[in-house]
Parts: sequence; C-alpha cells; structure tokens
Amino acid sequence: MKQLHDQYKALQRNIEDLIGLLLQESHENSQHEQLLAQARASLNKALSSEFEVVFAGQFSAGKSMLLKALLQRDLLFSGEGHATGTLCYIRYASSPDEEKVVLTFMSKQEIMKQLQSLADLVDIKINDFRKSESLSLDVKALSETATNIINQEGGKNRSTKAKQAACIIDLLKGISENQANLADDSNKTEQKTIEQASEYARAGSKSAVLKQIDYFCHEPLLEGNVLIDTPGIDAPLERDAELTFKKVSDPETAAVICVFQTAKVGEITTEETRLIEATKANRSIRDRVFWIFNLIDLTWYNSQLREKLSGHKAGFYNAYETSSLLGFYASMVAKSGNEDNKFGLSSIFQNGLNSKESEIFLNSFKDFYEKRYKPNHPQVSLQTSGVLKEDYLQILRSDHGKDVLNAIIKDSGIEQFREAISNYLIKEKRPSLYKALAEDVEKLCTKIVAFYSKQKQVLELMPKDIQGIEEELKDKELLQLRENLDLLSSSFEEDIRAIVDEVIKQECPGFEPNILKIHSLSNELLTFIDNLSFKDVFSKVIRKDDKASEKPFTAIFSASIELVVEHLEELLIGNFPFSYEDVESEKSNPLVKFLIDQFFIYLEDFVEQTSSYRNLLKEVNASACHDLIDSIQKLKIQVWRSVHDAISIKCHSFLRESDKYYRAFENNQFSSVMGSDKGLSLLFPTNDEQEELMRKALKADFVDKFAEIIFIDIRRDLNYLLKRYLLELATKKSRAYEWYEVAREEIIQNLTREANQKKQDHDKQEAELQDKIAFYHKLVDSIEDDFVVLNLNNKLPRVR
Repeated sequence: MKQLHDQYKALQRNIEDLIGLLLQESHENSQHEQLLAQARASLNKALSSEFEVVFAGQFSAGKSMLLKALLQRDLLFSGEGHATGTLCYIRYASSPDEEKVVLTFMSKQEIMKQLQSLADLVDIKINDFRKSESLSLDVKALSETATNIINQEGGKNRSTKAKQAACIIDLLKGISENQANLADDSNKTEQKTIEQASEYARAGSKSAVLKQIDYFCHEPLLEGNVLIDTPGIDAPLERDAELTFKKVSDPETAAVICVFQTAKVGEITTEETRLIEATKANRSIRDRVFWIFNLIDLTWYNSQLREKLSGHKAGFYNAYETSSLLGFYASMVAKSGNEDNKFGLSSIFQNGLNSKESEIFLNSFKDFYEKRYKPNHPQVSLQTSGVLKEDYLQILRSDHGKDVLNAIIKDSGIEQFREAISNYLIKEKRPSLYKALAEDVEKLCTKIVAFYSKQKQVLELMPKDIQGIEEELKDKELLQLRENLDLLSSSFEEDIRAIVDEVIKQECPGFEPNILKIHSLSNELLTFIDNLSFKDVFSKVIRKDDKASEKPFTAIFSASIELVVEHLEELLIGNFPFSYEDVESEKSNPLVKFLIDQFFIYLEDFVEQTSSYRNLLKEVNASACHDLIDSIQKLKIQVWRSVHDAISIKCHSFLRESDKYYRAFENNQFSSVMGSDKGLSLLFPTNDEQEELMRKALKADFVDKFAEIIFIDIRRDLNYLLKRYLLELATKKSRAYEWYEVAREEIIQNLTREANQKKQDHDKQEAELQDKIAFYHKLVDSIEDDFVVLNLNNKLPRVR
C-alpha cells in the first residue's frame, strides 16, 4: 500500500482489526474473500497519498493526446518504439524547479528476449544473426530481413506482421543509439529535463528500449494523482498488451480512462471488449471508469459513422466524445499562438509538416474550416488557396480566426472532458473514495454482527443447568445413534448381498481363482490311478471273494473304483468326522476345506473393509464388531459341515452306479481286448494292453467326476448356503437393535461427564463472545469518530 496520511493511520489499524475479526469468525474464508479484498482495496485507495489513473486503449486511439489535453502541456511522446511496451507515469513535482523526466532502460537480456519474441512472430530465426558473443547480433542483416518483411506486407501499418517487423527495426536502432544506458542484466536510469526528454522523443526509435518513463510535473491536477499512459491493448507483442490489462486489474488502480476508436472503425473492437470486461472484473474500481470515444472529428463528415457511434455510446455511463488531437493543438494555439509565432508553426509545430501529428492537425483544421465552420457561417467569404501551411495562416490571420479555434475546441469535446476529469480528481475523488470505504466497512460490520448475533442466539438457547444439558445430550445422541445404526444395518445388508452376487455370478476374487487352482490338482488323482497295481487289487479281491475269479475284470474294476473313490474323498474332504475342530487338528488340508477357508478369509477382509463395518466401529464398541466376525466364523463351520456331507454322499453314489456302468462298459469296450473270463486261472489274468485300457477308462470317468464336484456340486452348495445363511445373517431384523443396546449403555455412562464439560464450554464461550462483542463495539466507535473527520456520518451496526 502507498504511503498513508498520518492522520489516517489509526483508521487503517481499526479497519484491519475489523477484517481480522471477520477472518476469526468465518471458517469458510473463501466465501468472504471477495468482500475482504474489496474492503482492503477501498482502504488503500481512500487513505493513500496517491490516486492512480490508468489511460487504456488501442494503439493510436489517442491516449497520449488526451493526457496532453488534460494537462494542457506537450509532455508525452508516443513514438512507435515507445508504444511497444512502456508504462509512462506522470507524477507531481512540488515546484517548477523539481520538474524532470526519469527514463528507465531495459537490460540487454530483456531486449534480447523481446527481440526473440518478435522474431518468432514473424518467422525469423534469431540465432542465424548471432555473432560469437551471446548478446551481439548482425544488426544490419537482421534489419534488412525485417525491412523485407515490411515491404512484402505492403508497408509497416498494413498488417500485424509488418508492425512486428517494424518493432524489430526500432529495437535495433534503440540498441545502437543507447549503448551507454544498456546493462547486461540490470535497468539503468537517466534523468532529463522535460525539454531534453522531448528532444529525445523526437529521435523516434531511441525510445524503443525504454522500460518505464516517469514524468514529474508541477501541475495542480497531479497533486495526489498519478496519470499512467499504457501500451496499446493491441500491441504487436502480446505481453506488452498484457501490461495494460494487468494495470487495469491491479487493486492499486483507482480509476480507468478507456479510450475507444469506435468513431474511426464504427465498432467496438475485440480488444476493447476485453478491456470493458477487465474493468468490470476489478471491483475495486467500482464506477470510477470514464469512457472516451475519441477521433470524433471522423464522424463530422460521415453520417454512417456518426449513427454507429451513437448506438454504441448509448450503453455507457460517464461517456464523453472527443477529438483529442484537434482539441489539444487548437487549445495550445489559442493559448500561445500569435502572428510573431506564426500561430504555433514556430513553436508548437516546430517540426513543420514533417511531423505526422502536425500534418494531421493542419489537414483536420482546414477540413473543419471548409466543411463544418463555413457552412454554418454564411458571412465568411475567405477562400483557401490549397497550400496547407498558407491556408492555415490565412484563416487564423482573418477576423474570424479566433472564432474558428474556439469552435474547434468546443466541438472537440476536450474542455468538457478536461472539466469532468479535473473536477473528479480535485473535488469528487476523495469524498467518493471515503464513501466507498464506508460502504465496504458497513458490509464487514454487517457480516460480523450476523456472526455474533447467531452465536449469541445459539448460546441463549442452550440449557444452562447440568441436568438440562444431560437430557438434551441424551435425546440427541440416542436419536442420532438409532438413525445411524439403522443406516448401518441397511448398508451392511447391501454389502453382503454384493458379495453373494459375486459368488453367484462367478466373479468373486476370493473364490474363483481358488476353485480353478483346486481343479488343476486333478493331476494328483490321475497320478494315483497311474500308480494303481491291478495285480495287488486282484489279489485282494480273490482273498476276499473266491467267486471273483469267475469275472476277474469286473472284480478288478469294482475294487479299483472303490480305491479311487476313497482317494477322491480323502483328497477333497479328508477321511475325517464332521467336527471342524477335528479337521483343524489334522496335518493334511483337504482341498474343499482350503477352498472354504480362503473364501471366508476373503469374506472377513471384505466385511472389515466396508464403510458399514468401519462406521460400526465408531458407533459401537469393538465387541459388537467381534461378535459379527464370530458369526461369520460359525457360518464357516456350518458351510464346511454341509459341503463335507454333500461331497461324501456324492462320492458314495459313484460306488452304487459302478456295477451297472462298468458291466456295460466291459461288454461294449473291453470284449475284443480282454477275451473271455471263463477258465482263467487264479493267476493275474491281464496283460499290459488290458491294464492300460482299464487305467484309461478310470481316468476318463473320474476326471469328469472331479470336475463335476468342483464346478457344479460345490458351486451349487455354496450358492445355496450363502443365500440361506449369510443373507440371513445380514438381514437379521434385530441386528440394529442389538448394536443399539450395546452402544446405549456406553453413551449413558459418558453423559454426565460430557454434560459437565459442556457446561464449562458454554460458560467459556459466553465469556469469550462478550469480550469479542465489547472489542467490536470499541472498534466501530473509533471508526465512526474517524469517519466524522472524513465528513461521513455513517452509523455502523451493533450487536443487540
């Protein structure tokens, strides 16, 4: 923030304390970020010793000329090089002797960066022009290349690319003509008198390497005000244009004078539209925006342009029409021109017709006289000769020369513009800023009072006795607990249904990989069949049944099937009783038990990771959650028993179907290989071919049976058991009530202790709030006293 007037520092401290109060009470600072930023900006502007006024608009829209007209001095220069990316500040000098101009130059690094950017825009490879030193270029070759681009484009003002190439040439000239003022990586400054600065400006491209210009002028209008001329918002380099938009958006900017060239082009351009939006976005500017539609003289002789301008201007408040060049120079001529001075040709227009601005003025002057003044004054009979300089002198030497100047000044709108801006900056500015500050302070106070009033109301509604607090807590806590547990019960049921659906859809990651893994172990059953000794089987059969020799192959098959079924049963469920604890004590791990164990490990992990389980841990003590896991463990034993029983029955069914099946199989498949059983001795009757055929038959049958148990029977049984028992566990109607009873006891035990703490907290909050309110009231009393000094009678809100 700029330097404050000493008498306002107390007000600043009070308002900063006020902002601090709002920040303390508002936990959502982003909600009040805009309000706080606006209040700080209003504070800075109202109490600052400087008021920054930014002139913004497109290149050649007339910003610099308007500044000249406002100050009625030929201070600024607007050479093309200067227009690329230089901010120009016009500040107050306390006496004529202190008038000066401080030029700040870009560093060589900044210049090279700008050259690089411009070269990229016009497709010039800057490295092709580098010499051995990093900051040294072949200036002549680079200038020629840029000149060729301008020629190809048809002139330096014919396209954006041509303007960018012209900027390259200006920068190169600026480098060569300012060597003593350019440092590698720092910004040198040079001080000049205003007259010397004007001479420097007339050198044109010399000013291309300037970074900032600071004028110090002894003009009453500048006391407490800083006028800032900015680069064109359509500058050839985008970052130069951004300097202007950044300045318009700066919280330190107090007012903006937007200069439009709608009178020239008939429309509000894209860049001007963006400027309008930028002023709206900077809320700290408020209504301190002046809209200047310059170059109005172009509409005097073109009714179509005049009509378009009227339509666009209608939507703007604080809008003025000006012809800055005509108005400024006509004012200067009227003020100092005379016969000896040749009406400014010897002083104001000392460069003669070689000056672009001089030529534009003289032509516009003659057009005004012939097309606007003479038609409205029939008594004027003076005829011009066609020689511009002579016609100018002839008109001003005539009896109506002074009237022509006054008519130009009046029609140019410059006096109206100067009067409005001067009146605002000298008379209206401070009261306007103080009023804005008071409005923003009142908004802050309203927010703070709302916070304190709400807190006060809440504290007053709270029960103040221990029993009342305890009852309130009890009702509130138990009601919330009931609602939470009802939701948790429903959520738990949904979670369990989800995992049951996974199993049914064969998508469960805790089951599907393991069932595939178990199926891959069918090789163990095949290995058992490969290692089966039919000779030993036959011997056992003969010892057990003498009649087995009559049908040796049937006897061998029957006995082999029994052995394979026994092995299959042991492989899947073990030869153990139903008791899960007995199975747990055995060293072996049957495949189906492994499958069920892994699924329930996954199930427990799934349940413990669900939000319903985690929230249950928060609401109820851990024992309730442990009971839930115990229920799942019990369900695991129940599932094991059911599956064990089902698989055991399934395996025994294989024995009952074997005689019929293998008799048919023997008759149809083995007869050609086995031959007749009759008359065979009790010796083992088979050969290798017969044994291989029997092994093949056993493998083919039991691989299918193994797959049927794994993929059909176990799936079917598990689906049924989960739907029956697990969903029953999840949908148990009394579950939420059981949880509630567990948690309720613990809550009631803590209520008294919590009620005591609540009472202490209530008393503390009440005391703290009273202190805050007292401090707030002291602040606003002091701020209101400061407002009186500022001629404000705003009354700020209090907490009632």
